[in-house]
Amino acid sequence: MKKTIIALAGVTVFFLATTGVVLAWPNQPPDHATISGPGLKGEIEIADKEVLAALKLGVFEDLASPQREAPPVRGEAYTIRRWFYGGEFNFATLHYYPDPAGGNGYVLWDDGPDLTGNHTEYNGQWLPVTSKGEAAMRKLLVSLDISFGVKPQPLSTTNTQSINAAAAAPFLIGGLALIVVVSGMLISRARGGAARSTAARHTDEKRLQS
Repeated sequence: MKKTIIALAGVTVFFLATTGVVLAWPNQPPDHATISGPGLKGEIEIADKEVLAALKLGVFEDLASPQREAPPVRGEAYTIRRWFYGGEFNFATLHYYPDPAGGNGYVLWDDGPDLTGNHTEYNGQWLPVTSKGEAAMRKLLVSLDISFGVKPQPLSTTNTQSINAAAAAPFLIGGLALIVVVSGMLISRARGGAARSTAARHTDEKRLQS
């Protein structure tokens, strides 16, 4: 937190010293903001007040951890534009890359077109998204029907065969048990019939002898 305050103070001084427009570093959430990118139709106005509050400078992005080298991001970025001072001043454009593994993403900072003079120290820098900023983006993108996080992997053929075999096992066992029971009954009946035939034959023989 202390690093973020120092960073904000430093950029405020830098901004006042190097721009032709005498405006302080915006210390309020943007008056309005837009987002565009993959899965979205054009540029969409962000109306959610909680998301707008999280898009405040230094709240959405971690200004204390800029880096020149690109982090391991993938895919297309979502472009976020924020306007301050009555919605007339585009301070910076952010290119937001979500983390496909579900962690916090990164933004690539571009100074806004309304800045004059030298660039801010964050121009062209990569900044990690804060936990509050990431939660806001997840909420926003989900509300716009954009899937988020890691997609489940399809089952392999081997796994599918194993699952099918496991599901069929109770039916196979039941079928075998039924066969055993029926076979036992048939064998029992056959033995009973043979015994009765033998007894009848012995009776006939005794009658003939007598």
